Amino acid sequence: DVPTVEALAGVVRAAEEHRRPGAAVHPLSRLVPERLVRWQLEQDPAALGLRAVAPAEPPVPRPNVKDRVPCVASAVDEQGSRVLLVCSVGVDLDLVPYALDARAAAVAATPGVDREVDLEVRLVVPPRDLVPVTAELAGLADQALSLVPFSG
Repeated sequence: DVPTVEALAGVVRAAEEHRRPGAAVHPLSRLVPERLVRWQLEQDPAALGLRAVAPAEPPVPRPNVKDRVPCVASAVDEQGSRVLLVCSVGVDLDLVPYALDARAAAVAATPGVDREVDLEVRLVVPPRDLVPVTAELAGLADQALSLVPFSG
């Protein structure tokens, strides 16, 4: 019998307790960790030398909240150039193809932008997840992808 807004606020408060840096391990702290990385960048874009970071549409709809899937953010760097961030946690062999699909979707969704325009794409992952296979896959891409360690 709690009004919807109050009920939702209660859920948010309960989740926040477990989804903050330094919180004890809990199932909620393990849920969608890549989105926590993106949120941290939204709160502190300067951590990557950016002016602004905002969530962006994924190239494909997210199937559920339990499986880890990279997430996308649109950013602006210090020079005012547009940057696409693809955040992930863990070793993900689909990260590079996902990032290329995200770039194609971002370019297609921007009216009046030349499809050949160079849109910088940064793959943002925790330092422990920067494994050689990810760098090798990024090197095979036909578009430049930067691997960026971020520890939040």
